[in-house]
Amino acid sequence: MTSVQGITFDTRPSAALTLLLLVIVLAGATAPWPTHFPLAARVCLSGAALAFGLWRIHGHRHPPITAAQWSPEGAWLVVDTHGALHAAEPRGARVVGEWVCLRLFWPGGRASLVLGPDNMEADVLRVLRIRLGSTVP
Repeated sequence: MTSVQGITFDTRPSAALTLLLLVIVLAGATAPWPTHFPLAARVCLSGAALAFGLWRIHGHRHPPITAAQWSPEGAWLVVDTHGALHAAEPRGARVVGEWVCLRLFWPGGRASLVLGPDNMEADVLRVLRIRLGSTVP
């Protein structure tokens, strides 16, 4: 029987997900234009959708952590952008195909990570999917 290995990875934003989010935000920003709203309302709605969407994409592109570790014992550790190490608690994880969506919380912070083949090593991502499939965080 093989032993469970720990997982350590850097958190990099996914370029494919960023592009998809940008397309969705642009589509949402153009949605008011074929309506019969007054011109000022269409401009305001488009601007608000664009500003909110770009703000959320910025949050995805600049996560509050730089690295995460899942020890063989099941403990999570995260390194924030200032280099401080925190014990984290997973409060949700989903495996969708090759992608992993993970929510981590620690005192004073939280992070939602979307990990896929374009922002994570294939072997680490495979081990993470297997471990998440065998446990419920």
